[in-house]
Amino acid sequence: MIAVSLLLFSLPIASSFGGVFAQTTGYTITQVNHQITVMYSGQVVVQDTIYVSGQVPDNFMIGLPFMFSTDILKAVAYDSSNIYQVSLGVPLGNQTGFYGAEVNFNG
Repeated sequence: MIAVSLLLFSLPIASSFGGVFAQTTGYTITQVNHQITVMYSGQVVVQDTIYVSGQVPDNFMIGLPFMFSTDILKAVAYDSSNIYQVSLGVPLGNQTGFYGAEVNFNG
């Protein structure tokens, strides 16, 4: 219960970070749905649905605040017909304070 309370306390702080914007052109993020679910075990599931229009590059980077880097157990990326490989802990160029997840659309 303490862990859940601490997590719920830290979420508003994490949401106050500024956004990181795409470094490439050719696609636009049109919408992001963000859903947080607390499981009976106390684990938290964060599900982001990202809607993209245009040509997506082979590798798509997603940034999270670095303070969550040790707490991410698993990342999954999929669409209606494929499951894609996700690499965690990828540097986000010169952006400090963020933890990167990279989705590989080629594999």
